[in-house]
Amino acid sequence: MTINLAGFIAVVAIAYLVPGPDFLIVTRYSARNTAAGRASALGAQAGLCVHMLVAASGLSALLIHSSYALAVVKLLGAAYLIWLGSTTLWRSLRERRRTDNRQGPDTPSERGNEAIAVSVGSAFRAGCMTNLLNPKAMLFFASVLPQFVDPSAPILPQVLLLALLDIVLGVAYWLVVIGMARKLIRSGSAAHHREWWERTCGAALVAAGAALARAGV
Repeated sequence: MTINLAGFIAVVAIAYLVPGPDFLIVTRYSARNTAAGRASALGAQAGLCVHMLVAASGLSALLIHSSYALAVVKLLGAAYLIWLGSTTLWRSLRERRRTDNRQGPDTPSERGNEAIAVSVGSAFRAGCMTNLLNPKAMLFFASVLPQFVDPSAPILPQVLLLALLDIVLGVAYWLVVIGMARKLIRSGSAAHHREWWERTCGAALVAAGAALARAGV
């Protein structure tokens, strides 16, 4: 059995380096605290595990040939991204108002010097749902991944091996991203960086959801 591992790793690396909705989710939660960032990253990889199992069972091959089913997944994913981006923007603005109300005009802001509490479970669910409702992830596992297998050997073990390699590489990538995001938040004005990044992520998620709703799959 000969699998094109080098070619697959190159394609996966490029796919991870191009920012997508999962990148926005992970960095958004990383701006809150490290645990939430890691939970969202694990959630994103858990979503990929589901796509992996679906692809291995052959169901995704059927789904990608059903324009109706894929359109439903696309619209659900778009709606989820828009909702998540909108709530991120609203939460950031609400916290800014609360901070301003608690502080006098001459009181220095302490917001951002410590990690902001956020539910690890909600971070995990956000990462997972983002990839579960991403038709591009479904297409990758159903259409791109099989291009690197050896057709003369059993397909299922190869698909599972490549998918697991994708997930492991993704975990390593997210750990680097989380570390860089936390370093950025801690440098300089932490509150300013966190607010700026959360609002940027929120707006980008809304834009990504709108683009997904308009785009073909």
